[in-house]
Amino acid sequence: MSTVSVPWTVESVTKDGVGLQLKGVAVVTLPPPRRFGFAKRPDVDERVRDIVCRHLRAVLGSMSAQDVIIHRGRLIGETLAGSLPEVEQLGAQLSEIVPQAVDFDEESEFAKQLKLAQTMPRARPAQERPGD
Repeated sequence: MSTVSVPWTVESVTKDGVGLQLKGVAVVTLPPPRRFGFAKRPDVDERVRDIVCRHLRAVLGSMSAQDVIIHRGRLIGETLAGSLPEVEQLGAQLSEIVPQAVDFDEESEFAKQLKLAQTMPRARPAQERPGD
């Protein structure tokens, strides 16, 4: 058995119409080559990538752009749950889905607001003056 990381990239649209690109890896444990029906590991990688990306697009389409950021666990959990049975049919085990980067469509209002929020100075706690 060998554990490999299969990179993936998904372009999708959230339920509130915000386009995004999400990149990451799927961590998969593969049996010895003779135990599954593919001649080469790249064939398995491609099948795993297709399965994970299809489920990611479905989940992303049911979430708002804000949910993608706030509810990352839901995105991962629902994608993993949907992908597991199909990956197991390949004779492999999907153990983890790891999103690594998300880029929102720069023209979307959400991306503009997110960028503005990132550039705003952070509030600092009031400091006590000596003698207070």
